[in-house]
Amino acid sequence: MAIIRLTQPFDAYHGTVSGQTANNKMVLFSSRRAANVARSWVLPDNPNSTLQAAIRSYLSLGATAYKALTQVNADAWTAAANLLSRENILGLQYYHTGIGLFQMVNMYRQMGAEAIVEAVADIVPPPLPLAVDSIVATSTTALDIVADVTGIEAGGMALCRVTSPLPGAARRARSNDCRMLDATIADNIVVMGTDTCDFTLTMPTSHIVADDLIGVEITPLSAEYFPGPRLLVANQVVTAP
Repeated sequence: MAIIRLTQPFDAYHGTVSGQTANNKMVLFSSRRAANVARSWVLPDNPNSTLQAAIRSYLSLGATAYKALTQVNADAWTAAANLLSRENILGLQYYHTGIGLFQMVNMYRQMGAEAIVEAVADIVPPPLPLAVDSIVATSTTALDIVADVTGIEAGGMALCRVTSPLPGAARRARSNDCRMLDATIADNIVVMGTDTCDFTLTMPTSHIVADDLIGVEITPLSAEYFPGPRLLVANQVVTAP
């Protein structure tokens, strides 16, 4: 056992450190709840589900498509990426790469059952959704989730991901806890209405029921499948019809 306390000049840190090959010998550094944390690294679960296999296939197809781009199109994706500032887990600003932006947009397109596009469109991120109005267990294997998207242009889209049931009100879901629920990937993405966005999701098994607490993440997507800021509801009760 080791206790590590880092103060100034260290402000924040994130990542893994290891001088050995065994996974259980690695140390993970992260920032969480305004504290810097060091803990042993745990091999992530890899159930190799149907959804995981599909996402890996989308990434592979996207990489192949990017390699086949003309130089003009590749340069256009890079130019667009250089205009998009992002923030990492440490709060530091960075920019997309051309291939990163291409893969992100076309990942969402494939998830929505759309074809890969070679030319970059105007990138206008949609605004943040306002709230998750309700989560209703409409049957033993179905959830209906309604989000408030007032102020977001109708006709855009949104992606919904949820957590497994949380152990209690003190547990706050994080984005990494969220997964797509419906095995039909395109059904996790719906077209937004004027003020609301309604997801009807089919669960492969009956593992979320009324009175459960779950986390919900809503990612708005523009008509060009560019994502806006995500709304994460960390803990909300599932109700009966």
